[in-house]
Amino acid sequence: MHLGLFVIQLLEGSRRLKRFSPNVCIQLSGFRETHIRGYIEAIREIEQQLPTGTDEVGFDDIVVACGSGATIAGLSLGSSLSKLNTKVHAFSVCDDPDYFYDYVQGLLDGLQAGVRSHDIVDIQNAKGLGYAINTTEELNFLKEVAISTGVVLDPVYRLDITFFNP
Repeated sequence: MHLGLFVIQLLEGSRRLKRFSPNVCIQLSGFRETHIRGYIEAIREIEQQLPTGTDEVGFDDIVVACGSGATIAGLSLGSSLSKLNTKVHAFSVCDDPDYFYDYVQGLLDGLQAGVRSHDIVDIQNAKGLGYAINTTEELNFLKEVAISTGVVLDPVYRLDITFFNP
């Protein structure tokens, strides 16, 4: 079944259930404004937890996989509003960077943020063959990373980011 059809059926099923019970349909992924605001709040919390002394260690970059666009919209807007001065880098795993720049811009405009997506986030393509489709070479890389570092990367998002952007 196509994902879009599944989501529509899920939403329609939820509407029918609402007539009979207090069930709520939770929207797939981070497409709602509340999710974006949650990531803005996460940046605020990070900022509060960082040491404030001049000799203390901070960080320069936030790197995330991009599947819906809402996470990078919230993180990049939050970072641009904060004192962190941290650049957000996103690696698109299901569409091209132009799509996500436009989509994030629409989210930012909906929040009346007054910033351009191109100015607050760097989006690179890490799509590979497709969602959760890996080559033998990629899976061997995944295995090598796990054996040599003890870090197990998931083969959907983290592998795409790491393999295509070492």
